[in-house]
Amino acid sequence: MDPKVILICRTKKMPGGVTTKYFNFRWSEKTGFKYRSLGRCESVDLPNDAIARKQKKKELCDAFAEQLEAERDAKLETEKLAAEENSGTRIKLSAFIKYHETKLKPNCRPTTVIEWSTACNHAIKAIGDKLLNDIEWTDAGEIRAYLEGKGRSKATVRKTLSMLRAMFARATKKKLIAENPFADEELGEKISRPKRIFSNCELDGMVEAADNWWKLAITLAYTSGLRRAELLHLRWVDFDSVGSVRVEEHRKGRYTTDEHDLPILAWKPKTKKSTRTVAIPAETVLMLMRMQKLGDGSPYIFISIKRLLAIDAKAKAGKLRANFDIINNFTREFNDIQDAAKKKLEIKNWPHGCWHDLRKTFATICATNGVPMHELQAALGHSSITTTAEYYTEVEKSAADRQRAVFTKVA
Repeated sequence: MDPKVILICRTKKMPGGVTTKYFNFRWSEKTGFKYRSLGRCESVDLPNDAIARKQKKKELCDAFAEQLEAERDAKLETEKLAAEENSGTRIKLSAFIKYHETKLKPNCRPTTVIEWSTACNHAIKAIGDKLLNDIEWTDAGEIRAYLEGKGRSKATVRKTLSMLRAMFARATKKKLIAENPFADEELGEKISRPKRIFSNCELDGMVEAADNWWKLAITLAYTSGLRRAELLHLRWVDFDSVGSVRVEEHRKGRYTTDEHDLPILAWKPKTKKSTRTVAIPAETVLMLMRMQKLGDGSPYIFISIKRLLAIDAKAKAGKLRANFDIINNFTREFNDIQDAAKKKLEIKNWPHGCWHDLRKTFATICATNGVPMHELQAALGHSSITTTAEYYTEVEKSAADRQRAVFTKVA
C-alpha cells in the first residue's frame, strides 16, 4: 500500500539569522512522522489558482509516494541479500559490487559508485569472477600486472588497488570475509598532476576570447573557487544579488513554466563542508545579473532549457548515465578558449590547465593576499584544513625567497 504523503511548509533558520521557507513531504511510519525536503518554496513553481495548486500538490505527493515504494523495495532486496550472506551463502566479486553499494557504503555520490564498479571490473578481468573468500593477497599482483599490461597509468593502478583495499576492508569489518587480501599491498607514492595557476594576464585573455556563457563561467570560477559540479548546478534561487551564491543539495523535482515542464536535477555537494555560502565580488554579481536578463527562463544559471529538456528525455527513456555530462564537450571547449587566448596574447609556453585549476588559482590569490586560512577553508568547502594549508605553504616559500633577495641586494 502506498504511504499517505502530504506537502507542508516549514521554516528553517540559515546562518546569519535569515529565515528560509521550505516545502517538505511528510508521511507516517511505525517510528513516527518522517520528513523530506522538496526545496525552497520559491523554487517550487505552484499555480496561483487554488484548484490547480491543489492538483499540482497531489501530483507531487503521488510521485513521491511511488519513489518511497521503490526505495522500500530496494531496501527489502538488500536485506534479502544480507540474509543470504549471514546464512553462509558466499558472494562472488560481480555480486559484491552491488552489495557494497547498497549495504556496506550506501548513499554515496554516483561518481564514487562508478569508481568502485570500475575497480571491481578490472579485478574480474584480471583474476576472474572469484568468490570473495577465494581471493588471496597474490591476486593484487595479478591485478597490477593486468593493468600495466593494458598500458594503464600508474595513477589508475594505484586508484584501483586503493579502491579494492577500502572495499574489502568494509567486507572484513562486516565479517563477510576473514581478512582483507589487499591490506598489505603497497600502493606507492600518491600521483597528482602539477598545479597550474593562471596569471592575471592569462585569465583576462581567456575571458576576452570567450563568449558570454564562458565569460561568466570562467569569471565566477576564479572569483569564487567553486568546483565544476557546484558551478554547473547553481540555480537562480541560489544567487543573492547582494553578493553571494549558495551551494547546497538539490532534491529531484520539477520546475514548471507556462511553456515547459523542466527537471530539477538531484545533486549532492562533495562533502558536508561543501554546503556553504560563497561571497563573490561586485563585478561577478553584475555579470550574473546581466546573464539573468538575457537568459531563456531556465531555473539554472548555466544549464539552458534546451539542455534540460534533452537530459529529461534521456532520463525518461532510461538512457541517462549516472555520470552524464551536464554540458557536452566541456573540457574540449575550455581548451579551445585557452588556445585562442594563447594565440591572441602570443604566449608560447601555455600548458593547458583543467577547469579545477581555476579553483586553485582562486585559492592561491586569496592566500597570497592574506585571507586567513580558516576563512579560505570555509570558502573552498574543504573538509580538512590540511588541504587548504598547502596554498599557504607555497606562499611562505615565495615570501622566504623575497626576503633572501632583499638581503642579497644589501650584501
